[in-house]
Amino acid sequence: MNHPAIARTIPSRPDYGWLKDLLKRRIMSLQAYPRLARMQGWEGIVVVRATIKSDGRLLDAVVTESSDTLL
Repeated sequence: MNHPAIARTIPSRPDYGWLKDLLKRRIMSLQAYPRLARMQGWEGIVVVRATIKSDGRLLDAVVTESSDTLL
């Protein structure tokens, strides 16, 4: 018996762009500038790496970059 070959297309990486956008909006809605920093005019950038479990719970969060040692 000759059976036709079955072609399977497997994406190389899942597209989680929608999740990135959703998380960014949620973080921005909860973001609060510390009162002392605002009063002193302090500002900077902090990069946080977060590990989120498949059920949506936060597993880990680590500051990976900071523009200042105070941040």
